[in-house]
Amino acid sequence: MNDIEKKLLHLAKANKPNKTTFLTKEEQMYLSSQVKDVVFIGGYKNPERMRAALYGADKDIVTVMQINYPADYLTLKHQQILGTLLSLGIKREHIGDILIDQQAFVISKELSRFIKTEFTQINNVPISLEEIDLESYQHQQEYIEHRVTLDSMRLDLVVSKITKKSREEAKFSIINGEVKVNHKVIVKPTKQVEEEDVVSIRKYGRVLIDNTKGHSKKGKIVLKYKKYH
Repeated sequence: MNDIEKKLLHLAKANKPNKTTFLTKEEQMYLSSQVKDVVFIGGYKNPERMRAALYGADKDIVTVMQINYPADYLTLKHQQILGTLLSLGIKREHIGDILIDQQAFVISKELSRFIKTEFTQINNVPISLEEIDLESYQHQQEYIEHRVTLDSMRLDLVVSKITKKSREEAKFSIINGEVKVNHKVIVKPTKQVEEEDVVSIRKYGRVLIDNTKGHSKKGKIVLKYKKYH
């Protein structure tokens, strides 16, 4: 159990209204396994990072900020926004998703006033912020479709084929906790991967296992997967 899980377990056992900072999918799953009276809020319909309101706590805990900027002088990028927020002394745990297609980011509600005052430029280009409502917005994740052939759906073989690394390198990555399946760290190379599983590989990215029903003329599995941007 890591430090974050210990903190979440403490909140779950307290049995009183409380709230968390932004949690990853893995942390959300852990908290859900410890307490039933919990609501996750991320600012729009299908967020990655979300805060949790426990035991009836106030759910108005996130703010979506849209960035108004001169397009002739600035092209918004994820890392620019995140880097600027961090340079203001804001911890990563208080920053939710960054939505480039909406020129927006999600932030802890408590920091709204501070952000409006202090976040005034990116790369020396003046910007302004505006609170917006994205509750009905659903982010469309961009992806590229791929296919590979393999002998089985063992995790080490799937990781090897997807990353184009050796089987031994794939095993090493898995055993060292660098691979997640459905947002949970898996350290067993023999785990069987199934359709609709989400496999996350450190320093590579995330893929969705789309279809495993096809077979080649030689009887191998034809795996179709989607690599997310």
